[in-house]
Amino acid sequence: MQSRPCNLRTNNGRGTRQVRSGPQRQHHRLDEYFTRRSNQPMQIDSTVRMADADHAEDGDRRGNAPELIVLDGCDLDVEELAVSEEASGVLVLPTVQHTPEEDENASLIEEQTTASCTDGPSCSARSARSEEEESDICSICLEPWTNVGPHRMCNLRCGHVFGHACVMRWFTTSKKCPQCNQRAKKSDVRPVYVSTLRAIDTVELESLKRELEQERELRMSCQQNAQLHSLQLQALQNEHKKLQQQIKAREDSPLLRETQENQVSIACCTEQPPSQMQVRSHQSVYIFDKGIQVSAMGQCRVMAYCQDLGILAVSQPFASTSLLAGFGVKIISCNDMRSCQYIGIHNKEIRALAFNLQQDNLLLSASMDNHVNITSVMTNNVVQKYNAGKQVWSCCWNQDNPTYFYAGLMNGVVLGYDTRNTRNFVSQLSPPAGRSCCPVASLMYIPLTGGCNWGGLMVGTLEGAIFWEKKSDKYLPHCLPAEQGTSCMDIQVDPFTKNYLLSYRPSRSIRQVRHVLMELNGYFDLSSSEVEFSSNTLQTFYAGASSKFMSKSSLFPSPSGDGLLVCAGDEALQSTLVWHARSPEVLQTLQANQPIRDICPIEINQKHYLATLTERTLKLYKWKSP
Repeated sequence: MQSRPCNLRTNNGRGTRQVRSGPQRQHHRLDEYFTRRSNQPMQIDSTVRMADADHAEDGDRRGNAPELIVLDGCDLDVEELAVSEEASGVLVLPTVQHTPEEDENASLIEEQTTASCTDGPSCSARSARSEEEESDICSICLEPWTNVGPHRMCNLRCGHVFGHACVMRWFTTSKKCPQCNQRAKKSDVRPVYVSTLRAIDTVELESLKRELEQERELRMSCQQNAQLHSLQLQALQNEHKKLQQQIKAREDSPLLRETQENQVSIACCTEQPPSQMQVRSHQSVYIFDKGIQVSAMGQCRVMAYCQDLGILAVSQPFASTSLLAGFGVKIISCNDMRSCQYIGIHNKEIRALAFNLQQDNLLLSASMDNHVNITSVMTNNVVQKYNAGKQVWSCCWNQDNPTYFYAGLMNGVVLGYDTRNTRNFVSQLSPPAGRSCCPVASLMYIPLTGGCNWGGLMVGTLEGAIFWEKKSDKYLPHCLPAEQGTSCMDIQVDPFTKNYLLSYRPSRSIRQVRHVLMELNGYFDLSSSEVEFSSNTLQTFYAGASSKFMSKSSLFPSPSGDGLLVCAGDEALQSTLVWHARSPEVLQTLQANQPIRDICPIEINQKHYLATLTERTLKLYKWKSP
């Protein structure tokens, strides 16, 4: 009998081999072998699979594992199979072609085996439930998927499905699929929309989460506002208590009681001097007209008025939204009280401003950055800069010569400059003998007027006033009398009457702010052929007991033409006090609700106004005749 080839299939995917069988002998022995093996199909299958699983890894590692070969439709003798197995170490299993009766018996056995595993209700329910649970949960966090929200269903390029938040968090530490370790990245994540997915509807849950977060933010904001309001309330209570103490101190002041007694006695007197009757008839001479906020940050200090242009220049820092740092001036139109422009001038705080009366577009400014600058309000540029070497506290123009100006330094020295000399000062006035090097708080120039053959520079230091008489190119100092044991905050001069006003801080003997009106007299001494100067006190005006700031006062002719008016700030009352030069009584109190920093009388279209400046606001009061 001729042998015929048969195909052998291997389980390791190496292809098929042809094995020639010998003569077809002993068929009954081979049939008996397959008959016995077919009666135990589950044991054969399990044995083969276990052998395959046990030797798969070892076969890959060593290369000499037994090989499983299945014979398709070939007739081999059992002895030949045994010989072949011993020789090659390959397990050979023949595939037998059964008769219809054998196939029917095998199918019946398989159905009975399957029924024995699936007939139990507990087994089927358990398997269905496990499959359902495994299909609805994420393999990373073992939580169910959702149709919306951060844990919505998505898959990778390899096909495995995860929750979106879980797989994105997984990619922060690994760039592979959590199940198959295939390379993956965040761009491979794709959302999955499956109609059979039994997802949990989390729309309402997400909405509640957002509402909870909003409530938390609102609660935190309310707590912060409550703390802020509590601090503000505490500050206001402290300020209220302080004001009550100041009011009580003023009420207990012997000077105030004496003034009240004098007022009562004057009111009861039937024969009153005409001057007192005229002064007492002045009531509410200034009426509030307009107001504007100059700087929300505060730190406004001084201002200057240009009558020809009708503008006010107010010092202030750069706006908080600006990238630049420093100080400048805000130009405000007095006609409509609107801000026209802002000009940056200095790097540090500005302490004094002055317009040139003959060249009205030039603004002189003194600053703590050791510079004196000249700025053109027409071009909004600084045209000249002078380095004084020390902090500059005050400045003013020479009204007899518009090219000259002066700068008062913190060491008591006054430097004279000429605008035609752009490099250095042209004159220097040092403190005379007997005076210390106190800062020059204010400078006022007294011009030569009709009927008076002398003029010069009035210098106000912390010790008092010094008048520098100007003779051609020389300056002669004259020390004027001043109070001892206190400091002078400011000095103002009326150039027509030669009267000047000295403002003093409270002292140990007098615990009130005082404004002393003095008269400067000059007479020619025949013996020395020089002009001698003297001063006498005209009136003293009293204000509150607080003087934290070096505020500016003002001395100017009354709009009604009946003398001089004195205006000064009262920090205790946070208002402006107005006096007539002939009487110590307060003519009017202008409420400001903030400490006054500077006062300036202005005239617009033949109407008289009074401008008061606080750290943030500017107010205009219109003069109204009685």
